[in-house]
Amino acid sequence: MKPVKLVLMATMILCLTFVVTAQGPQTGQPAQVQPQADPDRVDTAHQELLNAKDKAAEASKLTETVAPALPGAAASTAPIPRKNFIDEHIFGRIEKDNIPHAPLASDEEFLRRVYVDAIGFLPTPEKIRSFVADTDPNKRDKVIDSLIGTEEFADQWAYYYGELFRTRAASFHYWTKTWLKVDRPYNEVFADMVTPTTKNGRGLPTAMTLYDAVGQTAARDGAFTDRNNYRGLNRLDWVDGITTEIGRVFLGVSIECFSCHNGAGHTDSFNMFLGSRKRSDFWQQAAFFGRLRNIGSSDGSGRNFYGEQAQYDDLAPGYNTGDDWPYYTPAEGRFPRDGKSYEPAFIMTGEKPKPGEDPRKALGRILPSH
Repeated sequence: MKPVKLVLMATMILCLTFVVTAQGPQTGQPAQVQPQADPDRVDTAHQELLNAKDKAAEASKLTETVAPALPGAAASTAPIPRKNFIDEHIFGRIEKDNIPHAPLASDEEFLRRVYVDAIGFLPTPEKIRSFVADTDPNKRDKVIDSLIGTEEFADQWAYYYGELFRTRAASFHYWTKTWLKVDRPYNEVFADMVTPTTKNGRGLPTAMTLYDAVGQTAARDGAFTDRNNYRGLNRLDWVDGITTEIGRVFLGVSIECFSCHNGAGHTDSFNMFLGSRKRSDFWQQAAFFGRLRNIGSSDGSGRNFYGEQAQYDDLAPGYNTGDDWPYYTPAEGRFPRDGKSYEPAFIMTGEKPKPGEDPRKALGRILPSH
């Protein structure tokens, strides 16, 4: 055999030996230490939010630089006409604190804004010319009155509420348009949103919009083949989700954060109200829905806790974080609850239902008054 072939063969055998040796078990090597989870998962989860760079000064500087170049941006000292108690509150505070304000919008600016805000369309050139030429001192009030209550107005704001509730359901859009057209009081609308009881999830658009959507997220994964098995729904998680939506939509406050932990030390750096709240405050707010039960439908092979056959009533025993039989009790997607029972108390004031008052109806009465 030629020397070149011998060298090549020896090299191949040596490489193969290295490969086999590397694949064998290593002895005498220290075991690799697995990375440990952060012991304070809450701080880790909120680190970016709590330690984010404050952009307020940068934004203010940009505004101060750009504003002088805008037409009509100079501050005005002219008195602002006040039409209602909202004007009194806002402009009275501006006047009290000596805050410079922008001048009134021109007729052209006003008409464009009121059309876009009220009905979602721009005014036609003819309407603009007519409005500018009009010398009636009450013409702005009159054009507002002419737009409110129109079909376009109802459509525009029904779409707005649909986006607010993150739904495209035609029934909810129609229901919203109806109460907008008849100028139904807000407290009645809110009561309808939080008190539906129905044998069918599509029996009331409010149930389908609020309860059914959250039900999809609270339904547990897995095959539940027993038609009488209610453990396919984490009812307390479902109720917590409804409570979070109530805070987001009707209170304008994100209360989901302290559905998992107390606010102190986590949210007080950016929201004083949230920083003063405890997790038990959230559970008391959630207890307004403590009796709300999602029965779910069954085709004989398992239960579905959302969709057109879902049923809602007020026959659950309450908000018991230790035993929510027959539903699945342990928290999923949140830190464990404390195993106690909670009674309803409004998160803003601590107000409770009257003796014998249905908790959901109590919330429908309490919240709109604050």
